[in-house]
Amino acid sequence: MIGHLNSGTTIPASKIYSDAGIPQVSPSATNPKYTQQGFKTAFRVVANDAQLGAALGKYAVQKLGTKQIAVIDDRTAYGQGVADEFAKGAKAAGGTIVGTQYTNDKATDFNAILTSLKGKKPDVVFFGGMDAVGGPMLRQMKQLGISAKFMGGDGICTGSLPGLAGDGLGDDQVICAEAGGVDEAGKKGMDDFRAAYKKKFGIDVVYNAAYAYDATMTVADAMAKAGSADPKKYLPELGQDQPQGRDRRHRLRRQGRHQGWFADPVHLQGRPTHPAGRDQVIGCDSRPAPGPAQATCQANAPGASRGHFC
Repeated sequence: MIGHLNSGTTIPASKIYSDAGIPQVSPSATNPKYTQQGFKTAFRVVANDAQLGAALGKYAVQKLGTKQIAVIDDRTAYGQGVADEFAKGAKAAGGTIVGTQYTNDKATDFNAILTSLKGKKPDVVFFGGMDAVGGPMLRQMKQLGISAKFMGGDGICTGSLPGLAGDGLGDDQVICAEAGGVDEAGKKGMDDFRAAYKKKFGIDVVYNAAYAYDATMTVADAMAKAGSADPKKYLPELGQDQPQGRDRRHRLRRQGRHQGWFADPVHLQGRPTHPAGRDQVIGCDSRPAPGPAQATCQANAPGASRGHFC
């Protein structure tokens, strides 16, 4: 099983696949609980919210220099998870959470919660949720005269956000992060993938397409190594050292053990950005060890803004 799309569906479905002995590789579920349930069949190919959210929290304080931070989440497994981890990371770095508000993933009116936060004069508003809610929220922030930076995880880091925000998206106002990044060595592979994708489907690469491709090829590689499509035979191959993916961003993760992840803040300037132009500031390589995983920081692609935050 390659999926599911988000943590809210992936986590409950994972028990069903575990009971049936079917490997599940999610290209997009980021809630840490997914791989912390003890299921040998549960994998992901992206960094989890604890990594991504914490990295963004430290980035907000240490790189942007913000101190007064407001947090909003949509109460979903994804939104609440990434917002909680962001708040932890920001506070650990010396930032202050001046206000916390909640909405839901169907909401369209945010005036009450934004008005409440406006009086606290935040430098940054972090939103844990998806672009469909984040866009209108940005628009209403502008209407209320809130000029704070707007931050979020991969849920708002999409090409659709500028259109959803309309004139509410100011230059360099939005900073989001995807649970992966393209290093210099992987740029050609990613460019080739984009070209092949465009030729096949007639559109640009869409959200999580590269992750889904890598997840699929990882399973196929495990089957080839095992010489069988029987889950009982190829499951042991999953989680072993896997080939680099299209974007060289990450390797398979299971049960909370993580290898080779990047969390890349992206500055949206009124239009979708592309990996080659991203401000890649955070890179950590956390490899399994007999004891707790040891994390080491590494610089990213030449020419990128660099940070060493773990």
